[in-house]
Amino acid sequence: MQSKVCFVLLATVAVCLAADGKSSRVINPYVDMKVSADFWGAWRYCQNQGMQLPQITSDAEFNNFRLATAADMNANWWTGGVDLGSTGSFVWIHSVKSVSSPIGYTNWYPGAPNNGGHCIEMKSQFWNDADCSVVKRVVCQQKTTC
Repeated sequence: MQSKVCFVLLATVAVCLAADGKSSRVINPYVDMKVSADFWGAWRYCQNQGMQLPQITSDAEFNNFRLATAADMNANWWTGGVDLGSTGSFVWIHSVKSVSSPIGYTNWYPGAPNNGGHCIEMKSQFWNDADCSVVKRVVCQQKTTC
């Protein structure tokens, strides 16, 4: 099995180097899937595509998310944030890391979270806690593990 090393440069370009020196790049890891679903349907859809729901941990990642969803800025989009284990303690579902770690980046809508739900949606370019059973647009994030 060939080993690979993955570097993230400027949090917008992932460069993967194989042992033979060949590389591949992922320019924007977020993809508007042009479908809508409830949170769990969105999660399954991304998984079936070999992707994941977005984990947005920096301004650079947020800007890439905005570029991917620019065609419909008024839509509400699912992210990979949930607080199903402990109300009010949101984690990214695929890494189980706090939404505010490792560097403390958050992008909550003013007044949120406010116990509006257990899943994080992107609403008006801000995070909002929302009811997981409501249908919203789906954007998936390419996995940057090589």
